[in-house]
Amino acid sequence: MTYRKKDILLFLLIVFITSYVLILLGQNFVLLNAGEHRYYRAQTYRAQNFLPALAFMIIILKKDNVSKIPKSLFVVFFMAFLYTLFAPLISQSISSRFNSFFDFGMRLIFSALFLLFVFKSDKRKLERISIIDVEYKNTIFSSIFLLLLPYIIINYIFLGDKIEYFNRVYLGENMNIKFVLFTFSITLLVEFICYFGIEFGFRTFLQKTLENNLGGIKAMVLTSFIYVLWLLPINVIFFDLKGYGILSFSILAFSLSLLLSHIYEKTNSIWSVALLHLVARYIFVFFHDFARISVTNKFNSIESLPYSLSLLLLYIFVIVFDRKILYTKRERISK
Repeated sequence: MTYRKKDILLFLLIVFITSYVLILLGQNFVLLNAGEHRYYRAQTYRAQNFLPALAFMIIILKKDNVSKIPKSLFVVFFMAFLYTLFAPLISQSISSRFNSFFDFGMRLIFSALFLLFVFKSDKRKLERISIIDVEYKNTIFSSIFLLLLPYIIINYIFLGDKIEYFNRVYLGENMNIKFVLFTFSITLLVEFICYFGIEFGFRTFLQKTLENNLGGIKAMVLTSFIYVLWLLPINVIFFDLKGYGILSFSILAFSLSLLLSHIYEKTNSIWSVALLHLVARYIFVFFHDFARISVTNKFNSIESLPYSLSLLLLYIFVIVFDRKILYTKRERISK
């Protein structure tokens, strides 16, 4: 399916306007229910992640024949968004003792249903909206060597000496590694649908459409810049970023988005970039939250700039190296 500049404009209008409305509603709800502010902010953050995919789905429905697209997939995704949006209101009618279990269970059900409908949907309908099978070789290489390994190295260099608290309290001598891996896997399953929402909108629609008009590199850079502009307001408002915090967060978000754009261009797989985005987020949580480092205080300090700039420079090097050397080598071998 071919998309034009007016489709990009519609996408941006939907994504930015609905995001600002959502942030205002979420902030007002937080102010009215200060005791539960972390939960309400988290749910608003999750709800915003659905918006890029919803905007893309609206464009698809506007341009294509409904019988040729996976309608059930769209319905489940929209229901998951509605639950996430109204979860703070639903939580008020549930005992606080069981609220976290209920919320986790509902999000697990929606994510599982979404993946089930993906696997059961007609492949031709999925390909029509650019949801295709994973290229395992490229995806595994990109996941480990282009994103995860450099990201872990940078985080460990800057924060590795501060994770004794995690090792002592969360792991300890009697750590059950199977339980840790099981818990992490379930968490990835629960949160996956949100990150699919981000990547399906920004990568599958925006980046590919811009690529047709501007070329690969320009599309990657512009997509990442727009992504930062979209993500920044909710972080500024909810996490009180200011000064160096805004600059450092922008560099960090741009760096990650730029590499995800490169990986998507290589693999053409929405699954790889959505999962990698989610895993990268939990690596960030591990090195900050579990190390008892306030993200707000850390980012609002000038000390955050070396961390963000180092990640940006490393990812630019990785992208250039992969495009100029490894990609050229793969092309020679294939010939």
